[in-house]
Amino acid sequence: MEKKDLNFLLRLFLVFLKIGAFTFGGGFAMFPIIQREIVEKRRWITEEEFIDYITVAQTLPGMIAGNVSIFVGNKIAGFAGSLAALAGVVLPSLIIIILVASLLIQYKDNVWVGYAFEGATAGVFILILMAVDTLRKKSLKNVAGWAVAVVSFILVAFFKVNAILVIISCVLVGVAVHLFNAKKINKTDK
Repeated sequence: MEKKDLNFLLRLFLVFLKIGAFTFGGGFAMFPIIQREIVEKRRWITEEEFIDYITVAQTLPGMIAGNVSIFVGNKIAGFAGSLAALAGVVLPSLIIIILVASLLIQYKDNVWVGYAFEGATAGVFILILMAVDTLRKKSLKNVAGWAVAVVSFILVAFFKVNAILVIISCVLVGVAVHLFNAKKINKTDK
């Protein structure tokens, strides 16, 4: 790994600035780009660490992409890396939101603005599907994982169960399945 000096922190900031500037649609839409830039291209973290960061980031308050950037920055450059990565991923959104808010008020009824939002929405949908596919490949490795995912989806989508309760339940089920499998392995070893 490279030396964690100011040049490296600037590079880290610029990588996350690029991610933040060219990804629309929020944290889930950013995941494929973060994965390509951080995991595949630069190999700053592993695929498994990336999936772990996404999982934990979803359970914490705040922006998912911001949370992931903090984890990545901290892993590769400590506290200063966390700050550099977070600043990079947040700054483009902050600037764009200020610009869009000021322009949207003036042009909110313009038909071309409506068309632009429709096009952007379609593109974001594809980026989110790519993120879901990546998570599916890395996270759903057995019948228990698929069962938890399907039941969780049904509970949230159709029965409107609070997502926080579902996540807490999934954590408990994951621990229970792990303990059950560990007990089973211990019995066969004896």
